[in-house]
Amino acid sequence: MSLEYEIVPYDKIKDIKITLADISCRPYHEHKDYEVLAVLRGRAKIRVSTSEFYVSKDSIAVFNSRQPHKIDAEGGQVTALTIQFSPFLCREYYPHARRLIFSNENVSSAIDKKLNGELMDHICRTAMNYFRDDRLFELKCLRDIMHLLVLFAENLPCKYISPEQYHRRVSKEARINAITSYLDTKYQHSIRLEDVAKLVEMTPAYLSHFFSKNIGISFQEYLNNLRFEHALRQIDRKLPLRDIAEGSGFSDPKYMTKMFVKKTGMTPSEYRNRFKKIKKRQRQKAEKKPNGYSYSEEESLKLIQEYLMSDEQLEKATTAIL
Repeated sequence: MSLEYEIVPYDKIKDIKITLADISCRPYHEHKDYEVLAVLRGRAKIRVSTSEFYVSKDSIAVFNSRQPHKIDAEGGQVTALTIQFSPFLCREYYPHARRLIFSNENVSSAIDKKLNGELMDHICRTAMNYFRDDRLFELKCLRDIMHLLVLFAENLPCKYISPEQYHRRVSKEARINAITSYLDTKYQHSIRLEDVAKLVEMTPAYLSHFFSKNIGISFQEYLNNLRFEHALRQIDRKLPLRDIAEGSGFSDPKYMTKMFVKKTGMTPSEYRNRFKKIKKRQRQKAEKKPNGYSYSEEESLKLIQEYLMSDEQLEKATTAIL
């Protein structure tokens, strides 16, 4: 696992970006923007720091600025609307917004079904205004995002951190980025906890605690995952397993074997022998719909309209039965 820092490109409206995409797995990542995720179909596990929860159709999640999070559909795909907006979107009118922290990322678990439905409807119609690109779409989107932020602030458990806490939060994220960037580039070599601790001016004991608390797994597990992912990418090459282990940063091929058995249920040799079949299945899945496939504006509008229509028809049918 590696923690990616994402820079959100606002290529259509300043400080607002909306996408509709199929997601199989999105590794741990963070950005300075707020993010709202609304699921139209599928199911996925969300992990934030040390907590996790599942989302499925009609579910809503929210991620704070600079909050690492991971999305894993566990072999399937989840189709989700993602709204990302800058904490500085309304700073001239409400500068406190950048210090607003939502306490429960699992929005749907914190509100009643009626409000959840209203929020899903609002999110969908916000996205439609964004994708339609009509004469007033910028004003409509700005209005919609502000209303969404008010609804969240009024109905979700949240708090305002102090300016001092905000700056400490930024400082903490800078340390996390420094640590993970170092590991991401040096994992093929011998890495000692003491060396990394010195880099970020921490004691080894405090670094170990800091890392587990903020990333959700131990320092060594994070490092082992990086090395395993590298070995996995090399397994189809005609290289001796000992060379792959050494090139991935494992001090002993036996340790790499232990990681393969833990992650795949197979030894490296068994995995290599089945690699062609695995790659074939992966290609077949990719041909259907690649991980991270982003729908065009026309496709997005069609899918959102279908989602809203299905919900409206279900509501009418339920009302008729009652």
